[in-house]
Amino acid sequence: MEAFKEGFKMIIEETETPLKIHNAAGIIPIAIENEEIKFLLLKNSLGWEFPKGHVEEGETHLEAAIRETKEETGLTLKNVDPSFKYVSKYFIKKNYSTGEKLRVLEPKTVTYFLGQVDSKDVKLSFEHDAYGWFTPSEALSKLFFGSKKYVLKLALHFLNNENK
Repeated sequence: MEAFKEGFKMIIEETETPLKIHNAAGIIPIAIENEEIKFLLLKNSLGWEFPKGHVEEGETHLEAAIRETKEETGLTLKNVDPSFKYVSKYFIKKNYSTGEKLRVLEPKTVTYFLGQVDSKDVKLSFEHDAYGWFTPSEALSKLFFGSKKYVLKLALHFLNNENK
């Protein structure tokens, strides 16, 4: 009976643990050369993605997105279009630091902005092991997660309509 009480106590303590909520922001970086749009993607152990990271206390989502882009790529944004903003919501299934599967899914929100860079000279941070500048179709084929493909398609639609 004592073992049962201890086990039950552990379950109650674990379920009363506050849910961790991840709040991040990122930039969809573009470079335009000879009227051709290229998208920057970064590669880590989970695959290809846009620069993004956690929003620090006191930061706006846009400030965090600009800071994370600079930290992860060394790039300075020439222009961030304030009329493009997309919020992606999903659940994290594993701890990114340890690779272990989470017992309870954790919600994550990523706010994406569209930004043009003035240079394609990337200086990768330790968080990524490769990068590339890709045409829209190449970028779509590199992205694995549907939410990231969707935000790229929205950015393409936005850019195509902006130029009309």
